[in-house]
Amino acid sequence: MALAQQSPPVARAPGIDFSKIESTTTRHSDNFYTLEGQGGTISVLIGPDVVLMVDGQFAPLTDKIVAAIRKTSDRPIRFLVNTHVHADHTGGTGISPGSGR
Repeated sequence: MALAQQSPPVARAPGIDFSKIESTTTRHSDNFYTLEGQGGTISVLIGPDVVLMVDGQFAPLTDKIVAAIRKTSDRPIRFLVNTHVHADHTGGTGISPGSGR
């Protein structure tokens, strides 16, 4: 019996004007925030030296997301955990560890 490997879904967001999307930042504690914009909610944990993100929303929002995180911390974004493969969670995965973004 052979198992077929499925490809991840193709990133599609028809009809979304990403230039008009703004993120809302919610502070839950001194070092934990969430960002809501278009797609899944991003969790941001500020550590003593680095930032950890959970999910990255759509790729066209990466600069806006990074700018929102920079309002909470200037520490480098070192870790990005994707909860699953949908584009509204993984599109911003282009943020590479150690890039300082």
